[in-house]
Amino acid sequence: MRIVLFALATATICSGCAFTPQAVQVKPEVRLNNATAAAGQVVNVAVVDERPSKNLGQRGAHNVGADLTVQAELSEIVGSAIKEGLEKEGFKPSAQGDEPSAKLKVEVRSLEYKVISGFWSGTIRSECAMKALCKSSSGAEYEKFYSGVFEKSIQVIATEKENDAYVSASVSDAVNKLLNDRDLGRCLAQ
Repeated sequence: MRIVLFALATATICSGCAFTPQAVQVKPEVRLNNATAAAGQVVNVAVVDERPSKNLGQRGAHNVGADLTVQAELSEIVGSAIKEGLEKEGFKPSAQGDEPSAKLKVEVRSLEYKVISGFWSGTIRSECAMKALCKSSSGAEYEKFYSGVFEKSIQVIATEKENDAYVSASVSDAVNKLLNDRDLGRCLAQ
């Protein structure tokens, strides 16, 4: 009987999280698989947030629960991660102005968080999508769409710390796919 009461109390406490709004702290982790021979090439980096809504989703299942948003400007968070990765590859990222330089524009198209409920358990799915547009200093152009996904099976509503990690993982996935794209690296290095 104690076990049943403990389980019910835990479920009640955790379900309360579903009705508390959260501003997620997104902290992408940069992981490079290959290095581009950038040799100090200057890259003007611009990141824009083009998401149709600043709301990521709801903490509870079936679109019930409190809203999730991003605590800071997503364009600044993604821009810092991309600049960090470019520096590790040997580029010199700048905001604008340095000539001759390559130009990299990144459009954050979406960032979503969903709780998909099942019979006994559920799934949390966080997705991030962005598009990169490169114009090299020699005039070559390249563009590509990148998608990052994080998915995990759950038994109870996720805590704030877990949500921070889940959303950050999907953003990291998209950012790292962009940074590890050899064709994009070649465009920027020209």
